[in-house]
Amino acid sequence: MANWRSVLSLDYGGSLEYVFVLEDKTDPAYAVITTLIRELQGRRPVRIQSAGFAEHTSQKVHNLLAGIRQASPDSQYALCLDDDVLLHPGLLASLVRDMEADAGLFMATGYPFDVPAEDACLLAYAALSYHLPLIVPFSVKERTQFVWGGCMLFRTSEMRHDSRGILRAWADGGYSDDLTVASQCTEQQLTIYCPGYSIFPQWIEGGYPLRRWWNYLRRQLYVMDTYSNEHNRRTNHSLAALHAFASWGVVLPATTVMLRLLLWVLAILLLPTQQVYGGPDGSSYLWLRLFGIDRCPWSLASLASFFLSIVYLMLALRWMTSTVLDLFCALNPKLKRHQLDTFSWPKLWLGFYLNNAVIPVCIAYTFLTKHIDWSGIRYWRQHGKIIRVVHSYERS
Repeated sequence: MANWRSVLSLDYGGSLEYVFVLEDKTDPAYAVITTLIRELQGRRPVRIQSAGFAEHTSQKVHNLLAGIRQASPDSQYALCLDDDVLLHPGLLASLVRDMEADAGLFMATGYPFDVPAEDACLLAYAALSYHLPLIVPFSVKERTQFVWGGCMLFRTSEMRHDSRGILRAWADGGYSDDLTVASQCTEQQLTIYCPGYSIFPQWIEGGYPLRRWWNYLRRQLYVMDTYSNEHNRRTNHSLAALHAFASWGVVLPATTVMLRLLLWVLAILLLPTQQVYGGPDGSSYLWLRLFGIDRCPWSLASLASFFLSIVYLMLALRWMTSTVLDLFCALNPKLKRHQLDTFSWPKLWLGFYLNNAVIPVCIAYTFLTKHIDWSGIRYWRQHGKIIRVVHSYERS
């Protein structure tokens, strides 16, 4: 409710209309949106559009297509938002100002920054850690090659005539809205604009059962085997390979160092005993070599370098997080720092380790299985496209 109020109270001087796209009136959100419309008392034009049920695309893509078709003929921009995005008041005005100033910008986007609940469990932090590294590619430069589907601003003329083929790609078995758009933009050399102020807090619930985390991870990775053309396929599969390599590229060295450290501690604790320190024949020296004690100076240097790197990363992450939280408060005066400062750093590092340890396995499993469950809907894919959709499979 707070997120939707933030959308309806945008500080924008131009004409503005809202279209909330739902499956139908049985959607629980229908009653909530109706209440919000009554609260507005006609100050903003708001419509509810029933899109119906998706058959050969994801429900989100189906809703996006319906919403864009409903845009007024005289509208100049279409802002596509997820329902869980908390906007700061000046966002739309700033994005439109920058798009108007540079006709070379094809679209504008933003990126999320997950904020955990105070009582968030380890698996909630594991889910949070999946999005966390994405802040790097999104924030390095304003002209980027990445798109986040939670916030996409298009020029309506481009979308109405579908001159870039985005709507066709979505409608033809599309599952991922943002990866499809990003692929079309990179293939056609279209400029994606992602300014530093276009960042949004998203709250992660405290309770996160194992099944929910596994499904969340699978849904994030399922998109990498969906594609609209050969360029999109190569891009997504390359991302999947890079993701798997980078994940275990972090986890395996960290595991090796931690195991070596554990063995050193055990060896040091056992050194005073005759069985380890050496019997009459000195045969136990071979056992000590298994712990790397004979290479101690070199191993200590390696260990020290590893831990110095970890300390540096921890300090950098805390500084980055503090900077982002300060930015949230500056952009949205209604947000208070104590609402956002809820991070448990030990849980975050453990969650990051756990998530990256599982990602390559999850990628392999997801590529081998052809279906995915998302909000009570089961999707099947073939050759990168959605070919079958079953709604409310859990209740049927």
